Amino acid sequence: MPTDRSRLPPSEADLNALPVWARVAFATRCARYVQPLFNESLPGLREEHVRAIEDAIRVAENVSFQRSADHSTVAAAFDALAAVVRAVRAARVFRAIFEILGARTDSVAVAAFDALEAAEHINARVQLLAALWEDFDFICAAARRYNWTDDTTIPLGYFGRLWPNGQPSGWPEQQTSAIIPNVAEAVDFLSAMLGDIDKATAELRVRFDEYLRGLEGKNFGSLEANQRTASLIQEVANRLHMTFTCSKCGKAARLKVSSDRNCATGVFRFGHTKGTHGATTTLPALKPYAKPTSLSEAEIP
Repeated sequence: MPTDRSRLPPSEADLNALPVWARVAFATRCARYVQPLFNESLPGLREEHVRAIEDAIRVAENVSFQRSADHSTVAAAFDALAAVVRAVRAARVFRAIFEILGARTDSVAVAAFDALEAAEHINARVQLLAALWEDFDFICAAARRYNWTDDTTIPLGYFGRLWPNGQPSGWPEQQTSAIIPNVAEAVDFLSAMLGDIDKATAELRVRFDEYLRGLEGKNFGSLEANQRTASLIQEVANRLHMTFTCSKCGKAARLKVSSDRNCATGVFRFGHTKGTHGATTTLPALKPYAKPTSLSEAEIP
């Protein structure tokens, strides 16, 4: 039977549809929503307890991104969190974090359900329920679209900001005085992103180059078709931060097509900041410019 979305968060059956690290990411999202409530409900909470909660959630987030973590770091974070839970006996959502790293669907469901209970006292259950289902649908759609498996890690911040439709009235702000951003984590994530971008860009450049070699010597039958094709080729090159090598001078150039009184379909040219080279009736050989260059060195077609 489908879960009643008007009353309940995603159930174990719902969560079983998600790959393992997507479940971990969703559970930590639940904890992030109610983290301010925990701090607000216990005004005498010591700074080390606030930090322990933050560290435990962060460890779970990092594990969902990296699929691994230093065992001593994990142990220290969860030992600290255990002390908090024993001391205050509140906010059960954080107890579920102990089992989140195992990605058990029952503990993830508990995290979602306890998050709702924590929201009851400020009458924000409806808003939080809607936010949890929106997050759940979002990550389910991503898992289907990109064919995620249990080996797929979830980038930090994949869900975007909390409360995309607006934070409920009366919801406490996150207390950040004791939470110092971890520079090493930021550097690791951003460096990994740069590596992923470089890898993806390199693969796309190879595909683009192979395609262009197949187009060499072709004419698309009209001035408009040739101009449209050349414009798209140049746009792809721009996005890949590429320029072409001029067949005459060997410098960086951009592809363009201009009308010509001797050819109804126009001519292909290599454009430079000052002037153009070449005037072929078919697409010339388009070789990537070997030396790094700013796009301003070549003329925009």
